[in-house]
Amino acid sequence: MKRIIAVLIVLFILAGCGAPDTAPTTVTKACSIEQAGMKLSISATAQSEEADVDKVDFSMEIPYDAMGIDGSELTDELKEALGGQMESSLLSAAGMEEYEEYVEITKSEFNDDGAVLAMSMDVKKLAEVNATEGEDISLNSFVEAMTASGMTCE
Repeated sequence: MKRIIAVLIVLFILAGCGAPDTAPTTVTKACSIEQAGMKLSISATAQSEEADVDKVDFSMEIPYDAMGIDGSELTDELKEALGGQMESSLLSAAGMEEYEEYVEITKSEFNDDGAVLAMSMDVKKLAEVNATEGEDISLNSFVEAMTASGMTCE
């Protein structure tokens, strides 16, 4: 009886080792463009290329000369004020001002080269409040739209 149990345990362990990976897979497409020294990057993540996008990450790097300012002259107070204005502009440009609670500003800072802004959007939550109503939000459509706007996608 002990041998049967031992054999069953070994078979159970071996069967577990050969089990397929059941972890959900995700696909991420990253798109970028550079114009007038500014760099824009947008990436979207979904369960497959045909599935609806779950999350969008957006980042922008704006050098001081593109803003028409001398970065060495910026005080901390001015950086803070400019940062707030840039966050508002970013939300506005993304058409997200009324959905601000579903958008997370993940980075808003000034470095030696200029400003860096980043935000993340939970597209599933936006869909729940009908912010994406009537729009094709599949990953393939995301890539098509970004490519049509002149971005390079990988």
